[in-house]
Amino acid sequence: MARFSKTKTWRRWSGQRDVLTRAIEIAADALSEWSGYPSQVSTRIALRTGLTERSAESEFLQRLDARDLHDLEEARVEIAPSREAWRARLLGLQDEWQKAGTVGDPPDLDDLPEASVTFRASHRLQAVHVEVEGPERDRVEGLAARLVSALDAGRPPLVLRYFTRELTVPLLATVLLIGGVVVGAPAARLFGLAERNDRVEPAEIAGLILCPLLGLAAAGIIYWLTPTLEILDEGERRRSQRARRISVGVASAIILGIIATGIYEAFAS
Repeated sequence: MARFSKTKTWRRWSGQRDVLTRAIEIAADALSEWSGYPSQVSTRIALRTGLTERSAESEFLQRLDARDLHDLEEARVEIAPSREAWRARLLGLQDEWQKAGTVGDPPDLDDLPEASVTFRASHRLQAVHVEVEGPERDRVEGLAARLVSALDAGRPPLVLRYFTRELTVPLLATVLLIGGVVVGAPAARLFGLAERNDRVEPAEIAGLILCPLLGLAAAGIIYWLTPTLEILDEGERRRSQRARRISVGVASAIILGIIATGIYEAFAS
């Protein structure tokens, strides 16, 4: 029998955990409808601390502590029709057959359909990956489309959607480092901190050191603000959103301080 598979990968993903748990529920319900048996959900999580935990509870990810959610390194969820439920139904039919004393071969059941859904969330290059497998092409493609529609809620803004910080940030840091070395000494002379002569002034040396460091700091901030994966608790904002609010607050305070100083000096004079 033919077997079909459909996959989808998000290189960067940032969204509420409810989005993931809703997608898991959609997959479990669909597989249960296909097979006629309850779905079995198997979850494995790995934390940055090195701790690994496995659970067969369908709501395990939903009940995960917020601290573990932030320390999450990788989560893998596998969903398939429950073979235990299939076996229990088969044993029940055979037991009824024996009690009835029916002549002939004992009853049998069709095998479970080879259908499954696998979710993987990781801080590696592929933030979220989903794979749907099954013997019927239309069902596989239909369920995959539903899951993609649900998980697209965690897509980052378009400008960051294809941003791979593991490749872009080191390149940016190199450019800023070289640029800092090139403009460090001229910047010191431009701002009048060093004289234009044949000697190397202390301010020029400081510029050669500080400008590359500022470039590296900028690259580090960008790296921190753009994690590959963010699974957020209810009401929690993205890291970039939190940093933006802080930046706006600091900038507003500085601007108001400058205005207040100007008004004070105007009245004092």
